[in-house]
Amino acid sequence: MPWFKAQESSIKKIMKSTDGGSTWTSCTTISWNDQCSSASTDFTRNQAWYNLASVVDPDDEDILYVGGINLFRTDNGGTSWSQLSSWVGCGGYSEVHSDHHILVFAPGSSDTLINGNDGGVYITENSQASPPTWTMINNGFKRHTVLCWGHSSHGIKFLFLNRVTR
Repeated sequence: MPWFKAQESSIKKIMKSTDGGSTWTSCTTISWNDQCSSASTDFTRNQAWYNLASVVDPDDEDILYVGGINLFRTDNGGTSWSQLSSWVGCGGYSEVHSDHHILVFAPGSSDTLINGNDGGVYITENSQASPPTWTMINNGFKRHTVLCWGHSSHGIKFLFLNRVTR
C-alpha cells in the first residue's frame, strides 16, 4: 500500500514564511475552472503525490509559480493567483500538457521559465506575461515524461525521462 490515501492527495494549503520559518501564514487557495467549465480549488486534481511543481522567481520572492494540472502564478506572495496554461487549450491560455513535475528558470533570467511535464519540455520567454506563451521543445520525442533535469549556465544538459518513444 502506498503511504497516502487517494482522498488525502490534494493540496490542503500553500504556506509562506517571511522570517526564515519561525512563523507561517496561509496563502489564498488557488481557484480555477478545470477544462474551462468546472470550478475547482484543487489545482492538482487530487494527484499532489504525482503532479506538483513550484519555483520562486529569482528576482522577486513574492512571485511563485506552481504546477499541477495547469500552471499558476502569484505576483503578490500568495494573495491572488493567475492561471498560466490550459492542458486542453481553452480560455485563451497556451495549451501545455498536464501533470507538471519540474519548473526551473534559465540561469540569470526571471523571464525564461522551463517546464517538465508528462508531455515533455515546454519553455516560455515571457513568464511574467498574462498569460505567457509556451512552446513545446521536445525535439523529436513522441511520448515521454520529464521527471527532473540537470542544468548549468550553458543550458539543459541532462533529462531524466520515463516512457520514452521516438
